[in-house]
Amino acid sequence: QFFATTDWPGGIYCSPTMTGTRSGGAIAAAWAGLQHLGHDGYVAIARQVMSTVDELRRGIAAIPGLQVLGDPEMSVLAIGSESLDVWEIGDEMGARGWHLDRQQFPASLHLTVNHAHVGGAGRFLADLAVAAGVALVEDLERKLARLAAPARPGAGARARRGAGLQGRPPPGR
Repeated sequence: QFFATTDWPGGIYCSPTMTGTRSGGAIAAAWAGLQHLGHDGYVAIARQVMSTVDELRRGIAAIPGLQVLGDPEMSVLAIGSESLDVWEIGDEMGARGWHLDRQQFPASLHLTVNHAHVGGAGRFLADLAVAAGVALVEDLERKLARLAAPARPGAGARARRGAGLQGRPPPGR
């Protein structure tokens, strides 16, 4: 029996299994990896990952308009904005080779940091800053286009004749 929901912050979620999206194979692989690394190896990797998370959090906070949502304690982050279209930023990041999941409620980009990301935070943050800049420019272009276009047919002509609010002439006319 399938399970489906549209209320999950990650969007529409559908799973054909009782265990969700994680199979038993992934669990067995994780156990084998932990057996290979041992406690000290696991702790060393966890420290590197969390150091990368700290670098990412500081870098995201330094990009105008972006923020990490909440105060995550581990290596899963949501990047949000009150002024920029984060999904557009996600598209720009995709064009630069970064694949970020989109989330909803609120709109955000989902980032899971793991050992493969250690050493790559600088390049990610540089691309994120450029993507945020592109989103800002595109947002400004849309706003300018709306301002330049008449709101309805003939509105521009009335405005040029000096009509005031709600079609009334300005005082003294």
